[in-house]
Order: sequence, then C-alpha cells, then structure tokens
Amino acid sequence: AADWRAAIRDHIARQRPMLGICVGMQWLFDGSTEAPGHPGLEMMPGTCSLITDQEDATPMEHRGPSDRVGGRLKVPHVGWNTLRVTKPSWLLDGIDEGAQVYFTHSFAAPVTDDCVGATRYGIEFAAAVERGLVGGVQFHPEKSSDVGLRILRNFLRKAS
Repeated sequence: AADWRAAIRDHIARQRPMLGICVGMQWLFDGSTEAPGHPGLEMMPGTCSLITDQEDATPMEHRGPSDRVGGRLKVPHVGWNTLRVTKPSWLLDGIDEGAQVYFTHSFAAPVTDDCVGATRYGIEFAAAVERGLVGGVQFHPEKSSDVGLRILRNFLRKAS
C-alpha cells in the first residue's frame, strides 16, 4: 500500500492535478469507517462514513424532502441529486447552482472547508471537494450528462 500512496504524493508534489471519483474522492480523506485501521491519503481532514451512520447537521434552509422509505433511508444511494455549490472552484467552474448529478454510493465524506459542492440524501454531505490541484467528486461525472462532461473538461483544462 505504501507504493501507491508514495506515487500519488509524488504526483501531487510535482504540481500535477489529480481527480478522485466516487471512492477515489473518499480516499482523499483521513479514512473511512468502511475500512477501519486503513488510513486514507490524508490530504483532506475528516472521516467518511456510512450515510445512515452520519448525524444531520444540515442547516434547516438546506434541508430538502425526505429520502426515507418506510422510515428507513435506502442505502446505497443511487440516482440523481441536486448539487449545491458552496464556494468558487476550478472543478465546478461553469456549473449552475442546482445542477443534477448522478450518485451511486453508501459512504460519504463530511462537509469541511475543502467542500466546494454539497448535496443532500438523508443528510448533507460533500459532493465535490478541492484543495489546490487535488479535486474529488462523490458522484459519477461520466454518468452525469453535460454537467459531468463540464467537470471532466475543467479537470483536463487544469491538467494541460
């Protein structure tokens, strides 16, 4: 495991951009309850956890309709959700507030200072993160139509 961690850190140290998609974004954090005892890349603070294990600290003004069926939250979370842009970002450049993106996951990252886009499914969680040249998205840009293509173009522009 040390070899791939060293290769990624070396890549970033050379001022090259990196994009983590889905679990790749989760690996950017300190760790995950999905793999206790196995640290993440520790590039962003926080621990990813099962959606149903997270406390909902979402301000009331950002809460949407319930994602529960029969009182229980369906996991994995699969489907389209609204992206709330939380701050300016190269990764989300040109993405409109409320854009729809496609998710399929059970674990989610917390909303931290590195969060540039959030969404809500039971709880609010980080949908897009960015720190320097490192970015990540919890959703699948390759399945998110024109919005996803724009995000991939933004990454390619950063890489060129």
